[in-house]
Amino acid sequence: MGALRSLIICFAVFSKIPMPYIDWEKKDMKYIFCFLPLVGVVMGALFIGLNLLAQRFNVPETAFGIISFAVAMLLVNGGIHMDGFMDTIDALSSHKSRDDKIRILDDPHTGAFAIIYAIFYVLITAYILGTVDNLAEAVYMAIVFVFTRALVGIVAMSEDLAKNSGMLYTFVSSANKFVTAVICVVWLIASISVMEILAPVRSIITLGVVFIFVMLFQNMNRKHFGGISGDLMGFFICVVEFICFLIMGIGDFICWNCL
Repeated sequence: MGALRSLIICFAVFSKIPMPYIDWEKKDMKYIFCFLPLVGVVMGALFIGLNLLAQRFNVPETAFGIISFAVAMLLVNGGIHMDGFMDTIDALSSHKSRDDKIRILDDPHTGAFAIIYAIFYVLITAYILGTVDNLAEAVYMAIVFVFTRALVGIVAMSEDLAKNSGMLYTFVSSANKFVTAVICVVWLIASISVMEILAPVRSIITLGVVFIFVMLFQNMNRKHFGGISGDLMGFFICVVEFICFLIMGIGDFICWNCL
């Protein structure tokens, strides 16, 4: 029952899929991050479905890119990760003290740099999504949503927290870290395996770039924020997904079969 309640809380927070109302108790939050990749599964399934429909009805690439981004990446999760991405950009662009940067993360206002970066992110991502024109690429993209959420669960269990308050603090402090880490590793291995089967070279390049980003991300957190927060994890998901999308898009220009 505890696992089921963790599943309900996970989807209630990280998606807009209607869930039954339950009281949030600490014992019900032990396995929230174990189920976060399932949100990626839903996003991926929607993307594959939209891609098949687009191919069936010859939907223009631009229209498909915009629709798939809006549905799979914003409608399902409500833009919660994009919000963290934009807040983090604002904080880093301020060049202020650590305490001020943490306060900016909690500031509901949006700065110019966040808007500029978000526009570029949406335009490039929507364009790349629009170029996906076969089932193999669509499945690869779908697995990216699972991969990023499995990875974020591992990072959340292993990093220090920037503050002793907030949603991420509540979830991490309540989590069974060992079980969560093991299950997220299983999700991660499974998703990487599928990516390797579909595009071996591209997957290896992606994993290498993502590994470098994880190292940079950890250093950034410790230097500028003293640890991780919910906004920083949203930033993490957006950037890792963008890396995967970008490498996939570059690979399309070269040769899908080769990469």
